Order: sequence, then C-alpha cells, then structure tokens
Amino acid sequence: MGLAACSAPADPGPGRGEDATEATGPTCADQVRTACRSVTVGTRTIRFVTSPGAPGATATLVDLGGPGVPAPTATQLGAMRSRLPSSIRSNRLIALEEPWVTREVDARCADALSARYERIRGGRRDEPLPVVEACGLGTPGGWGFRPDEYAAAVGAVEKRTGSRVTSFVGASFASQRLSYLSGLGRLQGIWLSHPFPTGLDAARYLGARQLAAEHHWARAYEAKQPLPRTFTDQSAILAAAYLPAKEIASLSTLRSSARHERLRTLSDGLWQVFGTASVSPAILAYYDEMCPALQDWPGVESSRARTGLMGTYHEICSDVMQARRTTAAGPVPVPTVRATCVVVSRTDAVVPRALLKGSDLVERADHLVYDDADHQDMGDLNQCAAR
Repeated sequence: MGLAACSAPADPGPGRGEDATEATGPTCADQVRTACRSVTVGTRTIRFVTSPGAPGATATLVDLGGPGVPAPTATQLGAMRSRLPSSIRSNRLIALEEPWVTREVDARCADALSARYERIRGGRRDEPLPVVEACGLGTPGGWGFRPDEYAAAVGAVEKRTGSRVTSFVGASFASQRLSYLSGLGRLQGIWLSHPFPTGLDAARYLGARQLAAEHHWARAYEAKQPLPRTFTDQSAILAAAYLPAKEIASLSTLRSSARHERLRTLSDGLWQVFGTASVSPAILAYYDEMCPALQDWPGVESSRARTGLMGTYHEICSDVMQARRTTAAGPVPVPTVRATCVVVSRTDAVVPRALLKGSDLVERADHLVYDDADHQDMGDLNQCAAR
C-alpha cells in the first residue's frame, strides 16, 4: 500500500469528453496525457476512474477494498474484464478514488502521525489522542468515505457518465462499502471476493487476524529459518498476511541484508511509512472507515494478549469512536439482489474463514465458492462466471 494516483484511461474510448474533468491535485501532476475525472459531492471533489464498456448505459461499480488503497488505474480496471462474470463483462466499469488521495496533510497532523509511529516503534505505549485531535478523526469522513457520501458519489458519477449502476464487484472491505449503498435496491448482482466480516466484535476480529498472520508466516517461512521478533519483524509478519506463501518462503533464499530490507519494506507498508518516519494519510483513511465497521473497541485493551501488535495498530479506534461519541451498531443490511456470488478463501490470513461463519452476507449468497487463493487475489471471480 502507499500513495498513488487516480488515472484516466490511456485510451479514453468513446464518450470521454462528456465526463472528463481535468484536475490539478498533487497526485495528478505527474500523469502524462491523462486526466482525473471528478464529481462534486457537497463541498468535496471526488475523483473516479472509468473503463468504457459496450454501447449502453449499464455500469458496474468496482471496489477493491481498503480503506487507504488508491483506486485502480483505467488500464487495471479494463484488464479485470476477462475475470468478471459474463453477464456484466461488457458493462462500463467505475471505481471511486478515496478522499485521502487529494486531501493535504497539515504540519500538525503530519507531526502527530510521525510521533505516534516513532513511539510505537520504540516499544512505548501508544498515545493516539494527539493524532485523533490533530488529524480530525473525530469527524467521520475526513479521510475516508462517509456512507452517505459514497452513495451520493455513485449517483453523481452515474449522472456525469450517463450510466446506471446495476451491479457491484468488490473485494475485502468492499463488503462494508456495499452497506453504504443500501438505498440502491436496483442492484441486480453482487459479486464479492474474500469479504470483510462486517459488524464483528473488534477483539475477536483482531485476535483472529493476529493468529492467522502468525500461522501463515510460520507455515511459509519459519520452518526454514526463524526470525527474531523485533518490531520490524512483527510488523512484516502482519503485512505478509496479504502475500502468497511462496513469496514469503522466498525470503529464506535472500542474503541477510536483502532480507532485512524486504522485511523493512513490508513493515513500512503496514504502517504506511515513507522516508524516515513520515506517515501517509492513507492510514487515516483506514482508521476513518475501519473503526466504525467493528464493535466494542474498548474490549481490545483487555484482550491484548491475543490481539498482539494487531491490537496496538488499532488501539487508536477506541479514541476515534469516543471522540465521535458513538459506538458502531453494525452495518446497514446488504440490499436484496437477484444474483449474488461470494468467494471465500480457505487459507485467507487476512480474513480467516471462521470469521465469516454465520455471516448474513455468506448465508444469503445464491452461490458460495471456496478457493485457496491469498486475500488480494481476485482471479477467483472466474469461478463465479458460470454461476
């Protein structure tokens, strides 16, 4: 994960002029012969990426999860077509860019983020309140999407492009974003890959993730060569939960210096660090939406023995929710759809399968597919194509 930009199509395709808005934000400055498209929602500009489909007004909203992950480029979006169910393969594809990408970080917020990271890295107790206050996390939607804003942005993009979103394809946290669209009852199909378990108790979720990440690492790497559990190592283990086992195992073939550099890169990715101790606002988007997606954050403190570094990473959520003077009541029910396929991985180290047991999202699926892919592999949607 890290900073990236929204990108308009390299090959704009038909109709580009009707919905292209040139943007001059910092992440667009280095784009060559491209334009970031945008719509206005309230007082905020929301950028989006689109890959034109066959003539017609039918569109599919694509959400690859996050929070804190930039939208795919138009080229990446177009490349997804061959992996989509045949019934929506010719649709216009639309993806929204998260608000953090275009929001400037002021010095007070940047300093608070760096100080928090250095404190945790140094083995001291997290003191998240300065970040919550300096970066405005007490107000929902400052860095990520508010549910109403996400739905409004989809409506604005439909109007701008002259299309109508009738289906949804998502991965991971997209299952939570889907709840933001509860008013779009017209959705005729929802396809989800490795969905986030919405509305869970925070301590249960974090404990399961910590344990799954450690097991994933142990199976792939530690049997070959154990690692000392420094802060960098522990962080790398959590970040590596997103990687295929063979990629983790390949670390054992690297020289010591190269291996250390790779572990540091993984650690920095988890904490969204660049440079020495600068922290990307992507992590603020993550907390902005993740904290209200789970419940009972105060309970994480009493469960630290099993939540480990994952609990430390999310300790800030208790302060975020207290600042918002609210507790998560769980997601809005998923809209009723005509056809749904949910893909669940047997070996997912980010969302262990046990966390989805009994989930309404899974139980309601017209089709349930199991695979052995890693969390971020959406190739498995091919298995939904014939269903």
